[in-house]
Amino acid sequence: MVLLVSLACSSAALAALPSPSDLRARPDAAAAREVFKHAPPLSGREAGFVPGPPSDSGTGWDILDYVLAVRIDPVTQTVAGRATISAVRIGEGDLVLHADGPEIGGVWVAGEPVTPVVEGNELHIAIGDAIEDAAEGDTATVVVEWTYDGAGPTGIQWGRDVVYSFHEPIGARSWLPVYDNPADKATLTWEVTAPDGWVVAANGIPDEASPADEGWTTWRYRMEQPIATYLMTVHLSDYVLTVTGDDIPVYTWAYPGSEAAAADTFGTTAEMLAHFSDLYAPYPFPSYGNAMAPFGGAMEHTTCVTFSADLVGAEDGELVNAHELGHHWWGDDVTLGDWDDIWLNEGFATYTEALWYERAYGQEGLTEYSAYLADSFFEWQSLEGRFPVYDPLYMWGGVVYDKGGLVVHMLRGVLGDERFFAALADYEAEHHLGTAVTTDLIASVEASSGEELGWFFDEWVYGIGEPVYTWSWAARPDGAGAWQLDLAVAQDLPSFRMPVPVRVAYADGTTEDLTVTVEGEAIAQSVCLAREPVGVTLDPDLWVLRAGEIEEVGAAAPPACGALAEEEPAGGCACGTAEGGAGALGAGALGAGAGLALLARRRRARGPR
Repeated sequence: MVLLVSLACSSAALAALPSPSDLRARPDAAAAREVFKHAPPLSGREAGFVPGPPSDSGTGWDILDYVLAVRIDPVTQTVAGRATISAVRIGEGDLVLHADGPEIGGVWVAGEPVTPVVEGNELHIAIGDAIEDAAEGDTATVVVEWTYDGAGPTGIQWGRDVVYSFHEPIGARSWLPVYDNPADKATLTWEVTAPDGWVVAANGIPDEASPADEGWTTWRYRMEQPIATYLMTVHLSDYVLTVTGDDIPVYTWAYPGSEAAAADTFGTTAEMLAHFSDLYAPYPFPSYGNAMAPFGGAMEHTTCVTFSADLVGAEDGELVNAHELGHHWWGDDVTLGDWDDIWLNEGFATYTEALWYERAYGQEGLTEYSAYLADSFFEWQSLEGRFPVYDPLYMWGGVVYDKGGLVVHMLRGVLGDERFFAALADYEAEHHLGTAVTTDLIASVEASSGEELGWFFDEWVYGIGEPVYTWSWAARPDGAGAWQLDLAVAQDLPSFRMPVPVRVAYADGTTEDLTVTVEGEAIAQSVCLAREPVGVTLDPDLWVLRAGEIEEVGAAAPPACGALAEEEPAGGCACGTAEGGAGALGAGALGAGAGLALLARRRRARGPR
């Protein structure tokens, strides 16, 4: 049976969330969730980017720290920069940096000028030429000076009143000389010089702004925790900065005149920090923040989320805030080691939305949000096609976000709340401030839970498709005052193995929850109940993602136990002495061949069969 953590909350601040009835009334779930996603090009792959490491050349150095001193001119849309990069030798080969936009002015190693070898968008810096006999474990400091003319399609977005950078997945290289691979995280200092009157927001803890040359100010931010290059960001605007929170400062960089709307959207952030710290692990960073931008969604830049101005004050703004905050555990703290594993970021962040919605509306809210994600996922199939969650054909759609979130939900259903949240805490602890891939998640969850879960991930992460169930139930008195409940479930091929909840209803309005393991083409099982059932529902709380469901009329199976059974099966149940139902359908189980007579009643379809 699925155990549920009590997540109900009566906080008046949660009234900003759409109600379950509002979710049900939305005619197009896919369109409603486009805040996180965008439609794929006709090719099915992002133009110019295929999931996977952005560099196949490798590097013999691990970058430890970046100091990025940049002078950003919003009028001329140019950047002049000086990067001071600390690295440690980890193997053979040069230090590799990506630079697909910066015009390199000079490179120095340990104070000595060097000439990098340019291969495509890569700079290969032979540190050994400047530091003799550099061995594994030795460190080096590299300085790179560059300029950028603002011509790149990604990287920096220039506006009259707002300038901001956006790097996911490989936009950092379009204006910064960095090793642009998510598996290589480093600490970070921003030193951003901007014209007077502009306020700068960036990753990390702010230091005092100080005057630069006449008409310019330098703003400093420091990240002591390692960060991937795709999570780095800088914003410039005439922001009004508000700081709330106690132990963890919460920064809000809002447009002038938007402070009240921002307070509505971000007003529950401190509650979210506390709630997700209880569910997942202690919040891994010393601050959190949101910066408004003319952006079509939101992006989880560490401690400085880029947040669409259109979402501030909007109905879904609070859920988007929950999503981006969830990334600070799943993406920013534990960062995907390879773009093939993007679902580790987006699936867990999407499920964080569901957990926040569950906190507001309890089990009803979790069920409605699961249905909402499923509807969105199946609507997205017509745009992006069918492919696995892992190594997706398309990274920014329903498979990665919606199905990815429902995979996390189903893992919770398989493990139960206690083991599920304990496993997530162990996974976070094992990969804290580092990186992970899907096999790391599997190994961690298996070790924590004691369960072998290869079957689950093979079906839902590495495989394609969702089950379509055809099922029926019937009941008969056993001749001794109890009742035999018979359940038959068949599924389309390929078949899925899943524990499926079953809810039995009685005439007095009470219910009883059981679980049946559905696997193979069909199962038929019987269980003894103390009372006559008046209704049975398969998976009423939507713990299993399914493409369709056909409920049929069933004819009772032969007596399996109790006074009417000719021979009670070994391990069966004596219905006449039953005090109540079994926790799982399986006592007195019939073989699949025993079957029930099935007559079609109705079909509830979510997606293609």
